[in-house]
Amino acid sequence: MNLEEVNSEKDFREKYLIFQLNSEEYGVQLSMIKEVIALTNVTKIPNVPNYFYGLINLRGAIISVIDLRIKLSLSEATFKEKKTSIIIVDIDGFTLGFIVDEIMQVLNIQNSQIEREVSMESKVRQDYISGIARSETGERLLILLDVNKILGIDELKLIKESSEG
Repeated sequence: MNLEEVNSEKDFREKYLIFQLNSEEYGVQLSMIKEVIALTNVTKIPNVPNYFYGLINLRGAIISVIDLRIKLSLSEATFKEKKTSIIIVDIDGFTLGFIVDEIMQVLNIQNSQIEREVSMESKVRQDYISGIARSETGERLLILLDVNKILGIDELKLIKESSEG
């Protein structure tokens, strides 16, 4: 690998959707997101993990919805009309939604702004975090999440069975 390749890899930019949970800012790669919708009527399902909020009907498709606050071991809060949103993602061919407090913006983040090896005190499991990004000015830190790791294979199977059941 030559110096030019290293620099282009270091300067590679990727878009992230930035959102809030518990007044902290998190980001998810925009390429992982199918769409963002306002919080809508959710049908509760009995006998499921507490983070499984329920099911929604999105244009005829039944989508499982996860309360991301609970899944990340953050404190619960009441949903705010016109702010709370559902981020629709596709994980291994399975479409589901994550409830977030508020969508903030879409940011271009360079690889050089992301610290991948981070040890920090957090309620969020380390394996859910793909890195910590510094804003260009260095004023903000964003916790970047890996949506593929937030739910394990067994959890995805349980949710899929609950939504089909």
